[in-house]
Amino acid sequence: MVDKSARRPSASVPSLGDYDLLSEIQKDPFAPLWAARHTSDAESDKLVLVRSAAVGDLGGELAEEVEQAARWAVDLDHWAVLPVTEAVAADDQLGIVSPYVEGELLSVLLFRANLRRQHFPVAVVMRVALDLLEGLGYLHGQEAPVDTYRYGALSPDNVLVGLDGRARILEPGVTAVLSQAKGWAEEPKRLAYRAPEQLGGSGDFGVAADVFTIGTIIWEMLGKRRLFSGSSADAVIENVLSQPIQRVDGLKVAGMGAITDKIATVVAQALARPTEERLQSVGALVGAIQAASETIGEHEATARYVDELQGQALLDRHRKIERALAAAKRSGPGGELETGGTENEKSKVSAPGPFVAAPSSKGRQPDGVDEDLPGAKRGVVMPGLTPGKGQASSRVLLGRKPLSPEPEARAAEPEVDPVQQSEKAESDKPKGAPPPPKRRAPAVPLADEPPPSRKESAVVTMPAPR
Repeated sequence: MVDKSARRPSASVPSLGDYDLLSEIQKDPFAPLWAARHTSDAESDKLVLVRSAAVGDLGGELAEEVEQAARWAVDLDHWAVLPVTEAVAADDQLGIVSPYVEGELLSVLLFRANLRRQHFPVAVVMRVALDLLEGLGYLHGQEAPVDTYRYGALSPDNVLVGLDGRARILEPGVTAVLSQAKGWAEEPKRLAYRAPEQLGGSGDFGVAADVFTIGTIIWEMLGKRRLFSGSSADAVIENVLSQPIQRVDGLKVAGMGAITDKIATVVAQALARPTEERLQSVGALVGAIQAASETIGEHEATARYVDELQGQALLDRHRKIERALAAAKRSGPGGELETGGTENEKSKVSAPGPFVAAPSSKGRQPDGVDEDLPGAKRGVVMPGLTPGKGQASSRVLLGRKPLSPEPEARAAEPEVDPVQQSEKAESDKPKGAPPPPKRRAPAVPLADEPPPSRKESAVVTMPAPR
């Protein structure tokens, strides 16, 4: 049973279940993303990310699938994938909870670049693409109760580019289930990143669908506009299935240097509509990008670009959250959480220090936060909760439970390349082949860059005010 005693009524801050939604990271009619805090952490600065998804009645089969996907996502353990740590249903809303990492969604960065008439440097585009491919390679190699948990639901809305320059996949598995929900399944901007075989009605798709999706994301980052657009779901589907796809070396983007024929050919191979003509795995796409790219940016270059493009907005968000947390501590239990503040008060806020993230599923922190902080692990609870006065009815699909006593235990396991895992998963599909190993290990890096140690990247700091 979930403890509701810590719940504080608040007129100024929205909530979902036992989470105060402190600052909206992404405005979205179906599924905005929030920086949030669990009410049991009222005296700390521990934050989480909460995707508040409008899914209508979450009963029946969909609720069971969300629960199953969330259980699967809890065990994911890779720097390029943020696991789901909790799923909470309240009325017609579903809260998908993930560890907090300071950064910005790729969809917001794309919008901001367009607004400021800037372009993504080609080297940064390739770096982001390789990060996503590493995360996808890891997911493709995992054993899952339903194959589609592992692929087929990626879009810039569930890619977070951190202040450390690393791109991470948000809400794996659960997003794949929600893509079937009313609203999500018909939303044009999400359909724009689906592969043709996902929209053709057969429902038969696999790893190659993610290759196509990465192709659309690379094309958009280079072309400064969405590849497949339309005012309705039907219009977008028609464009995905039949619109001529222009090569990226034929795009004219102000301020961007020439895109090489080799890069354009790789993107075209990723975007081939017939699956037999498309690159068949993320490993194949990784190899093609590395062979075709004259320069692949380091994560530091991506971090500088995020700072240049969105640094002030991230700093403003950080300060807003700091004020909300400070107000909550001053008010104490039962007090009202405030997010406002006069301009004079705002001017007195110095350059903020880093927030800490509430611990991930096994007590380990995502890269970029302190792994030694005390916290909670999420477990499974499925009670029907009786709402208190003024509170929405809610239930926890995935709830909290104590930390694993030995979070470092996996360190001794052998390293496995996620790209090789993905390729093996495809080749092992014939009947009778053994499933992928249930235990996972950190991946071998794709480029000539070692993965960060958790001690070395213990904190992601905000840029100083400009």
